Amino acid sequence: MQRIIKAILFTLVYFNLNAISSQTPNSAFLKSCGLISLLQEDSSVSMQNASLFNKGILLAYNNQYGFSDVPIVLSALSIPKNSVRISLGNQYLGDEIYSENCSYLNLSHQEKNLSIGSTVQLIYQKISGYEVLHFQTIDTGITFRHKNYTSTIYTKNLVQFGSKTLELYKGLYLESMLSYKNRIKLGIGLSKEEQYPLNYQYGSKLMISPLLSFSTGYQTQNKELSYSAEFNMNQYHLNYCVSFHPYLPASHAIAIQYKWD
Repeated sequence: MQRIIKAILFTLVYFNLNAISSQTPNSAFLKSCGLISLLQEDSSVSMQNASLFNKGILLAYNNQYGFSDVPIVLSALSIPKNSVRISLGNQYLGDEIYSENCSYLNLSHQEKNLSIGSTVQLIYQKISGYEVLHFQTIDTGITFRHKNYTSTIYTKNLVQFGSKTLELYKGLYLESMLSYKNRIKLGIGLSKEEQYPLNYQYGSKLMISPLLSFSTGYQTQNKELSYSAEFNMNQYHLNYCVSFHPYLPASHAIAIQYKWD
């Protein structure tokens, strides 16, 4: 009976909140700032926004909504290659009842103040007793920077192939960010996914010292409020984030990022 209840709850959370989807990188760096990709400073950012890039290696662990026996594990690698920037990674969650895996490859290019990119995702979803679903999606994005201001527009699932029984929701995302001496960053976002109302996102990041930063974020779709602390030790960056939902248990996420020179 406990397994049946867990399966029902997990399925309801997944399909109604659309927050556990492996298409969104469940990294503490992203969750801490209201899912605003411009504030996300880790290597999995290309999974969320195809036009963004952060060099390095990321390992992340997420306990979503109290499902401690179904953790979400994310790994990502981003390297520059001449004028092309390459990012790849994998995210997995699951147990014997439900499992989901997403692998992605991103190519992006930056020319002066403008960057563009595209991400291909291979998605696998399985619920015990139901059809196994496979998807392939293509995401695109473009980002513009001018002094302390950055804006971006990107899509999710604009092109998709695979399962004929279920179609992933297409989404359009707009974000803007202002920074002050790279110590204070304020971001705002607006997103629209099919079958969902407009989602407003707010995020901020404050660098207390070169060793410590704090972030907070809020999004109206899930009414989630997030806080995080980031510890910087030379080339290593450790982020712990806790997110509060009005009806579900808190989510905890931890991520470590290594950035080489």
